[in-house]
Order: sequence, then C-alpha cells, then structure tokens
Amino acid sequence: MCLHGHPQPVRECVDPVRPLAASMAAAVLGVVLSASAGFAATSDIHGKIVVNPAIPEWLFYEDGTPLFICAPGDPEGFLFRGTQKADRTWSGDQVALIDRLTGTGANGIYFIAVQSDGGDGGIGRNPFNVQNDPTSGLSRAVLEQWEGWFDQMDQNGMVIYFFIYDDDADPWEPDVKLADMTADEAQFVRDLVDAFKHHKNLIWVVAEEFREELTEARVSQIAAEIRARDPFHPIASHQTPGVDFDHPDDPNIDQFSIQYCSVNCVIDQYNSGMENAWNKAAGRYNLNHTEAPNGAVGTDDHARRKVWASAMGGAYVMVNGWNIDDTPIERLNECGYMVDFFESTRFYEMAPHNELAYGNTTYVLANPGTSYILYALNPVGEVGLTGMTADTYDFLWLDVITGNKVTQPDVAVAAGDQTWPQPPGIGDELALYVERQGTDPTCDQRPNFGLPCTAGVGACEQSGTFVCIDPGSLVEIPTCDAVAGSPSAELCNGIDDDCDGVVDEDFDGDGDGHVDVACPGGADCDDGSAAVHPAAIEICDNAVDDN
Repeated sequence: MCLHGHPQPVRECVDPVRPLAASMAAAVLGVVLSASAGFAATSDIHGKIVVNPAIPEWLFYEDGTPLFICAPGDPEGFLFRGTQKADRTWSGDQVALIDRLTGTGANGIYFIAVQSDGGDGGIGRNPFNVQNDPTSGLSRAVLEQWEGWFDQMDQNGMVIYFFIYDDDADPWEPDVKLADMTADEAQFVRDLVDAFKHHKNLIWVVAEEFREELTEARVSQIAAEIRARDPFHPIASHQTPGVDFDHPDDPNIDQFSIQYCSVNCVIDQYNSGMENAWNKAAGRYNLNHTEAPNGAVGTDDHARRKVWASAMGGAYVMVNGWNIDDTPIERLNECGYMVDFFESTRFYEMAPHNELAYGNTTYVLANPGTSYILYALNPVGEVGLTGMTADTYDFLWLDVITGNKVTQPDVAVAAGDQTWPQPPGIGDELALYVERQGTDPTCDQRPNFGLPCTAGVGACEQSGTFVCIDPGSLVEIPTCDAVAGSPSAELCNGIDDDCDGVVDEDFDGDGDGHVDVACPGGADCDDGSAAVHPAAIEICDNAVDDN
C-alpha cells in the first residue's frame, strides 16, 4: 500500500542519468505533473549519440544520459520533397516538417540519401554533382542544404536517422548485385560521412532492406568505412522482414533496424516480436522497430498501443506511415510523452520480463529487484508485479494519452506479489516506473565512466576519457578530461583549421557558394567567376564550361 505524506516543494531534476531520484528528493506524494508544453533539445547539453560497449542494448549521449527514440518512420523521401532547382537543391517543406515535430517530443526523422538508381525515387534523388553519376562527387549546394536541415534537427534534439541507400538502390551498378564495395563507393562513403559526422544526434544506416541490392559482405564493408571516419556515432543495418539479424557479431554494426509485422498483426505480436528479437540479440546490439510494412501501425488509438507494445519488448520505435505533415498531432505528442518518461528512468538496465506482470499489468521491462517499467492497456483494477522484495520504492506514473505524470516517493512495498491503484490524474492506459531506493549508481558505475569523449571541432578536436574525481561518489557525474585545441587561420587543405564547423570557407573567391577546386573537396573550377560553378546551367555556344 502507498504511504501518504505531506506536500513538499517540487524541484527541477539536476541529474541527467537518474532524474527520477533527484526529483523524488523533494516531490509531493501524488503530485500531478502535467504534460510538458515543450521539450528541450538535449544534444547541446549531453553531446553526441554514442555506443556504450558495456551496454550495447541501448544508446546514450556522450555524458552518459540514456537515449530513447520514439519518432516518425517517414517521409523516407524527406530530403527530396518539393521541386528540384537548377543547383540540385529542393524547394520543399522540410523546415515546416521539422517545425511540426518541434515541441512534441517525438525525436527523429527517418530519411534516405540515395533514392535513385533502382530506389523508390526518380532521377535526381541523390547528392551527386551530376544527377545520377556517383563518380561526379558530392554537390556542395545539396550538402549545404542538408546541413541546414540537420542543424535544425540537432538544435531540437531530433535523431538524424541517415540511410545511405534506399531499398534496391545501387548507383554504382544498378543491374548487378556487387559482391563487394568498390574504390569509388568507398570514397563516396568517406565524403558523405566527413560532411555530416560533426552532428550530435546522428545514427548512420547502411541501406533500407539491404538484401534487395547489397550483399552481407558489402554492408559490412560500408559499415567499416563509416566507422573508420566516424568512430563515435552508432551504425545500423535494415533488412527485409524478420527478427533474425544478418550481422549479429559485426563489430561495426550497433543496431538492428527491424522490419516486422503486417497489417494483420495484433498488438501482442508487436511486443512478442520485439521480445523475440531482444532474446536473439543476446546483448550484442540494440533494436529499432523502424518499419511495420504498408503503414500497419496506423494513426488511430491502436497505433499508440502498438508503439508501446514494441517499446516494452525492448526496442526503440520509428513508425512507418507517419509522414509528419498528416500524422495526428496527438500521436506525435504521445511519442514525446514516451521519450520523456523513459529518459526519466533507468530503462537502460532493463530487459523484457512479462513473467513479472501481476494484477492488470500488460507488459514489463525490468532489472529484477532494482527497477521496473509497467505498461497497462485499459486495466480493470490495480497494476502490479510478482516477487517483490520488501523495501521502500519510488514511483513515477504516466498517463500515456495526456502526458500527465504523478510522482509517489517513499512507497513501502511488502514482499511477494503486490498491486497498486493508479492515483488521481492517471487514466486507464498508463505506465509506471518503480525504483527501489538505495540502488543509486556511484560515479564509476554510471554508463559513461571510462568511455572516450571529445572536446572541440575540426582541427581543435581532442580526445579524452570520462573520469571521476571521487569514483565512489553518489553525487558526482563523470566528466570529459579532453581539452579543445586552439584554432588557427583557415587554409586551403580540406581541414576546419579555425574550428568553426566549416571547411575551407575562406577560399570561395567569387562568392558563389562553391570552394575553389584547388582545395580538397572543392569543386569550383573558376573561382574568379561567380557564373561558373558545378551547379550552374550550361549555356550553349558561349565557349565556357559553365559547370
């Protein structure tokens, strides 16, 4: 039974790893915390998304803060919406889509860089200098447009879920399934990674439904090329339906991007499918349920329940068929409530444990004896858990529809099978986080302790490690011991010498937005004429190679 206490002032959480415990110290028993009017971006505070070798089942930010993902899984043609212009950029609604997500808390966009050459898009849906010619190099104008959108996503804490190839797309040899990566393809991957690896909220994905055009070996080779240029950000692989991963032990692939469940799937199949995938992963990689084909999740109330079912099976969720512009704002907000709730828990210590469900609990994630997340779909009666250890616990309730939260600290729980009634302010579809007191991690037990980190950008970037001054402290959080280098004058060398996040920007003599071809990666063959650059329209009979 819950113990009733006297109201105390609620304080803002200051611990990024264990926010519930920090807020519980001054929370009110049964205080209703209304849904947030807006969600703060996290990347500037917590650093880039990284892989933690000690906890590969989930992803983290550099400072050890856990990352949870609930987001739209469309539009996969995000980069190519609208009308293509002469310089190969697009006049679409990309900024408006990001704006619509901002504030909901739904925290990612799923998109593809190459949709031409057999993919779902037509000619021009790629970043190449010359329409469908991958050997022409990357268009600086296109990369700069993408940079603007990715920067906006970074600023708003959205995952840049970056697929390189669409399903069945292969610009190198569309009619033949190449067994291995070519030298030209390797250079393309290096250039693409170098262009965007500075972003914080980034996850690379080799290809959508890779089996349609790529071999397992080629996927591994591409992943290795990405890792060599970007040793920090996670790398995922997506394949055709099923929960058996083709790259379970690949040292360069960290996430299984899962296609699973048809329009005939019931809610329990979403949960059992992800739990099956979790068990097959056996702690080697993390899961992202990115596609239930043909919009099987839908956009009604059942969609929310399917999303929660997948998450409670141990997976991140990105919903196929949610195109952002026509997705009900309620669904996007509910994704945000889920992200906010999960990131207020120690979910990264948990695994699916539905056998612990008691009372009217539907699904359970747990680190048995320490912490639990319960989800209940329209419970008729109290929710609960089996086999509880007698002790004092802290509770955090969530109304998954409204986003209302209720904190209940210092709850005395008896041993055995126990149930608890939902408090006022929590409706009939709910989640509950239960955390046993006295199980706080010390500084050297936090997820990022001992992991590599960086400080600075460009030539100023320096590597270090997350360290603790007092490893046994329950209050201290590991800090990065790297110290950024000092900037210098920008040179024409393909390096960001002045550490402002832009490379060789001082070597665009004619101001046409294209760096002189003399610089590595530059493409302007006449930096003395603003009319001559790679994106210019070729003019007949003027005796000038305009582009």
